[in-house]
Amino acid sequence: MVIEVGDKIPSCKLDQGNPGNKVDIAELIASKKAIIFGVPGAFTPGCHRTHLPGYIADYEKIIGKGVDMIICISVNDAFVVDAWGKSVGAENKVVMLADPAAEFTKAIGLELDATPILGNVRSKRYSMIVSDGAVTYLNVEPDVFEEFCQIACTTIQNGLNSKVYQLNEIDFQDSILTIGFNEDAKDSLLKAYKQTLDEVRRSLSNVSLSLPHYRNLEWRFDVQVASRALRQQVEPRMIFKLNIMENDAPVCKLLQTDPNNLSHMVSKLEAALAEMKTNHCRRILRNI
Repeated sequence: MVIEVGDKIPSCKLDQGNPGNKVDIAELIASKKAIIFGVPGAFTPGCHRTHLPGYIADYEKIIGKGVDMIICISVNDAFVVDAWGKSVGAENKVVMLADPAAEFTKAIGLELDATPILGNVRSKRYSMIVSDGAVTYLNVEPDVFEEFCQIACTTIQNGLNSKVYQLNEIDFQDSILTIGFNEDAKDSLLKAYKQTLDEVRRSLSNVSLSLPHYRNLEWRFDVQVASRALRQQVEPRMIFKLNIMENDAPVCKLLQTDPNNLSHMVSKLEAALAEMKTNHCRRILRNI
């Protein structure tokens, strides 16, 4: 069950610096006001370039608002998390804790099955404010795959909405890093993105694409027999009545096929679905 506002932070041992240095998270934040944020992994593009450095950059502002400590929890071994913190200057600012077996992450219900991308169960991106051991504020990043499926379903049902596809700067950085551009190309792309962002958004807001989208599908199976004595002449047919919306008007299309072609289409669709489960496609989906 996902932790909620008002719930107490569970007692769980996390690693700080090395596997031998155990820290009970509940004891660490007792009688304190703390910000806890979780990330899928150390050195992952968005976390390394934006999330952790953002807390470091705003450290003075955050502490100035009465926060006693900032804690970062990552599902990695303690050595990796410690090295990550040192590489971005988190020392004396952000407490870097490792949750190597995702025990704390699972205890608060914020685990993420990132096996296709990162090889194991990780943590969703989240942030929370905790006062005296109880959660007073919680923000959880939406699941990327779930969000993509919701967008796809919305497109099928209602047509294309251009406003859905606006990337923010973090998503854009994640995309170009994951695709693998060199440093010069990354800098050029990011500069071009920032310079044209407003223009692109204005253009997208003016785009009104009216794509056909699904309403309903009916089907019928017919068998034509030339002669009862000649079974070879049986000709089965599948007839589909597809109802769609096109240019805001209902349109009906009749489609006919035979079992061989239908089986071929099904096999192609199943192959495409299987391809979408590969690591390469899932990584692309993650950055859409």
